[in-house]
Order: sequence, then C-alpha cells, then structure tokens
Amino acid sequence: MILAPTPAKHIGMRVKRTDWHDLFLQRLRATGSVTAAVRVAEVSRKTAHMRRRSDRCFVAQWDAALDDWYSNRLYPAYRAEATNSASAVSKQL
Repeated sequence: MILAPTPAKHIGMRVKRTDWHDLFLQRLRATGSVTAAVRVAEVSRKTAHMRRRSDRCFVAQWDAALDDWYSNRLYPAYRAEATNSASAVSKQL
C-alpha cells in the first residue's frame, strides 16, 4: 500500500507560496497600502519587499499598482479640494 505524502504544513516545513502576487497587487491597487496588501495575500512585508528587490517585473507591477491608486483615488480628491479652494478664492475677489 502506497501512502500519500504528508502535507508540509503538518511536518513543520514551510511551504513556499508563489501564488500571492496577484492578490497582493490587487489589494495594493485598491488601497495604496502595503500593509493591507500583505495581510490579504497572507505573506510578510519582508517577503513582499524581498520579491520587490529581486524581480524587476514585480517592481514595475508594484509601481503601476500604486500609480493606479494615486490616479484613481488620491489625485481626484486633491484636485477637487484644489478646485473648491480656487473657487472660494475667486468668490472673495
């Protein structure tokens, strides 16, 4: 009788996960937060930053995710505030 091997998590070995990138990048794009992204992807900040240092493609994806977050979330709010401030100043003149 041949038994299936025991999963690594049951014998104290670490399982190397490589499927976390997409989840990490999606959450980073949605929140702009590395902390939130690693929490959802279930990896450490150290793991994410090590990957960033070793993979140029991942760097580009990370940067693009933050650019998207900035463009879609932060910049419109900043622009709206600046527009409101400008119109308030012009009304005073």
